[in-house]
Amino acid sequence: MGTLTGPQSKQLRDSLARAFNERTFEIFLWEELGQRLDSLAPSNEPFTGRVYHVIRAAGESDWERDLIVAALAQRPKNQALLNLAAKLGLIENAGGTAGLPGPDTEQQPLQRFIIESSGLGDPAVWHARMGYLLRQVGRVEVPLDAGGTLTGTGFLVASDLVLTNYHVVADVRAGAARPEAVRVRFDHVVGPDELVPNQGTAIALAQRWLAAWRPPSEVDLSPHPGAHLPGRDELDFAFLRLAASQPGRGRVRLARPAQPGGPGAGTVAGDWLIILQHPGDEPLKQAFGLSLGQNANQTRLRYKITTDRGSSGAPVLNERLELVGLHHAGDPNFEQWHTPEYNAAVPVAALLDYLEARESALVRELAG
Repeated sequence: MGTLTGPQSKQLRDSLARAFNERTFEIFLWEELGQRLDSLAPSNEPFTGRVYHVIRAAGESDWERDLIVAALAQRPKNQALLNLAAKLGLIENAGGTAGLPGPDTEQQPLQRFIIESSGLGDPAVWHARMGYLLRQVGRVEVPLDAGGTLTGTGFLVASDLVLTNYHVVADVRAGAARPEAVRVRFDHVVGPDELVPNQGTAIALAQRWLAAWRPPSEVDLSPHPGAHLPGRDELDFAFLRLAASQPGRGRVRLARPAQPGGPGAGTVAGDWLIILQHPGDEPLKQAFGLSLGQNANQTRLRYKITTDRGSSGAPVLNERLELVGLHHAGDPNFEQWHTPEYNAAVPVAALLDYLEARESALVRELAG
C-alpha cells in the first residue's frame, strides 16, 4: 500500500491538479511513467478526481515516489511538490533562495555568465532526476551454455523495453546462450552505508525477446581506421523485450535535438557527459567526463570517460540527464605503450534516424 499520509496525498493531488491540465497530465503519465490515464481513472470524473485515482493506483503498486519525482522533474518550480519531496527525503533541500538578498542594481555584479559553462540549473531537481535514473538502469546478465556469464548494462526506454548493445547479447542470438536464462537486474546499487550492495530485482526476457537490433562495425575494432567510417546501419544496438513490464520505474529521457535533423543536445566537443554503468560486474557506478564530439557521419560520439568490461550498453547522459548516446566501445588501439585516448557511443540521434527511416513501430514506443 501507499506510504503517503492522508494530508500528504491531498497535498500531492492539489499540486498535480494545479501543475497540469488533463491533457498534459495524460501525456506526462505516459511519457515519464508508462502509465495510461484512462486505465487508472474513470474518464467521467472531474480532473481532480482522476488525479486522486492515479495517486491511489500509484500507492497500491508502489510507485508514489516515482510519480512525485517525475512530476517535480517536469515542474521544478512547483513549491508544493518541492516541499513534499523534501519531507519524504526524495531531495536534499527544497528551501530555494528566498532568504537571499536581491542583487544591487546600482553596482556592477560580481558574477558573470560564461559561455563555455554548462549554465545554471536547480540542484534539487537534478538530484531528484538522478535518483529516478538509478531505477531505470540495470545489469544485463548472459549465462553461457559453455560456462561463465557475460555482463553488460542496459536501460529502460519503455516500460517493458531495455536498450543495450547488440554485442552484449550476440551469443544469445547465435545459440551459445539461452534467452530464458538471461536476466536484467535492476536496483543493484550500493546503499547509503556504502558497504553492502542491494542485490536488486532480476527480470527475465519475454519469449519474443529481441525487438530490433543492428551489429557493430569492423571499423570499431580497427586501431588505424583512416578515413573509414561505420555505416549508418552499423549501430550496435539491441532492444530487449522484458517478460514483466516495469511501469513504476519510468524510462530514460531522450535528449531533444538542438535543431530539426541536427545532432542531439549534449554532443558538442567540450560538453560534460555522464555514464551510469555496471563495470566489472559491480553495482551501478557513475563516471563523468568531457565530450570529444562526433565523427564525420555522426555515427559515433567520443568522450573522455572511464568505463570497463560490463559497461557496454550504458546510457550516456548530458548535463540535464537526458540520453544522448549508447556506450559501446573504447579506443581499439592496444599497441604497446599506447594509452587509450577515448571511449565511444552510438549517438541516440543516429539510432532514431535509423528507426524512423524504416518506419519502425519502435519509434512510437520511444516517443510514447
